[in-house]
Amino acid sequence: MKNKDTAVESTQRDRIKYKVGRYLTQNSELVPMSLILDQESTNHIIDIGTSILMHKWRVGYRSPGSFVCAIVENDLEKAVSSADGINKQCLVFYSTMLWNFGYIN
Repeated sequence: MKNKDTAVESTQRDRIKYKVGRYLTQNSELVPMSLILDQESTNHIIDIGTSILMHKWRVGYRSPGSFVCAIVENDLEKAVSSADGINKQCLVFYSTMLWNFGYIN
């Protein structure tokens, strides 16, 4: 049963990651252009956005980091204090994403 659960989680994660990537592309004005032009930064933003939504919707059983928890818990002070340099520049993007996304099947 564990393999089936892992496969379902993987499929959900892939769908969420795809939607986060599309959302970033469609809302690139919410992120500094220097981050959009850097593929490593873009991948980081998509990965963190995916983790945020997975944690919000309780998809998977991994323990997210303090930044992801702070964003989901709407704790701005904790989010700012635990964010890395990229994530500090993406707070508006993550907040907007959380507000605009419904559950992804």
